Amino acid sequence: DRFKIGLGLKKRPRIISFSNNPYLQNSNLLGVLFDNISNQVVVQLEYHTFSDMETKGIIFHPYLLKQYNNRWFLFGLDEDEDRIKNLALDRIQNITQSKHMFRKNDIVNFSSYFDNIVGVTVPNTSDAELMTLILKFSPKSFDYVVSKPMHKAQEIISEIEHTISIRVYSNFELEQQIFSFGPNVEILSPEWFRNDFAKKIADCMKKYFPVQ
Repeated sequence: DRFKIGLGLKKRPRIISFSNNPYLQNSNLLGVLFDNISNQVVVQLEYHTFSDMETKGIIFHPYLLKQYNNRWFLFGLDEDEDRIKNLALDRIQNITQSKHMFRKNDIVNFSSYFDNIVGVTVPNTSDAELMTLILKFSPKSFDYVVSKPMHKAQEIISEIEHTISIRVYSNFELEQQIFSFGPNVEILSPEWFRNDFAKKIADCMKKYFPVQ
């Protein structure tokens, strides 16, 4: 309302709309978690992952709330695993305050934490390596990805060949973005990523064109 009043739009038809997912679960937790982060309060979470629907108790030191693709994620320190994790808010079943002493974040710098990824999933394995991903697009998709880069480190290799490069870690969100272009994109390198992607495409084709 303040935004509307400030622009003098209070009594006028809507002329601006923000992206929102009205069906997203647990958006009411944003205020609670914001207060916990601000007041440095450790929380006890009941959480279930995509692969395991059974809930798991987690003692969590909350550090950051981040939105991606119309979903909210909580970043913080898992007490038992002693590592930074991200948890989707819509997967949290219950949240209560814990009596554990809050551990300040001295592990990661969130100002640069997401620099080498698309999305929110940062590899937590020591053997994860940055890759220089080279993609070739159809003319229309190339114009689109130039106007709306997949990543801030995206660089144009050739406007004639419609190729770009980005230096990132491989993760789920990156794959989903590439898949969203369908046949209008081709992975040129690295070869291992191209081969992995080709296998996923082959698995998709089996569903639509089963071997007789």
